[in-house]
Amino acid sequence: MSRRYQRALGKRVIDHGREFTLLVDVSSAAEIDSFADHGDVGPDDRWYRLNLWVDPADQVSTNTVRTWTSPVWRQRLEIPVVVGSLNYDGTLSVEVERDGRPESVPDPGTSRGNAVVGRAKVRVPKLGEEKGGRFGLVRAERGECSAEGFVFLNMKLVKREIWGGGGRYYD
Repeated sequence: MSRRYQRALGKRVIDHGREFTLLVDVSSAAEIDSFADHGDVGPDDRWYRLNLWVDPADQVSTNTVRTWTSPVWRQRLEIPVVVGSLNYDGTLSVEVERDGRPESVPDPGTSRGNAVVGRAKVRVPKLGEEKGGRFGLVRAERGECSAEGFVFLNMKLVKREIWGGGGRYYD
């Protein structure tokens, strides 16, 4: 079937042999780890990192920053995206993690002392389009989920050619 015919039927044509890169500009997070919940932890005792992935095997992280409750990263990360892989569901997973460094106050319930303070799943933008803004984080505690702050991101999906041929498939 021709590409034009497939498009007329409303199907997307996905080319194999091409890999994509999701460019993510990470700005900051806000309203995480509230003082009311963690008043015993001083302002200089918190280290935060942001973990991002489309495929769990290709997780990338920001630098770890020392702050109180509003970490600022201002970093650009490149996340590999292989459309058609079994792990691709069209979303970017975002996780704000408090690092359990020896000089900080560790979370006693985790093996490394690290604690996830907020998670989000954000839809990956279409090829060539930009998507950005404030995305809400959710925190799981004692089997319940609650809103826990925001993360500020800007994303763009771009094409990256891989050497070698490839076929096409239609979905």
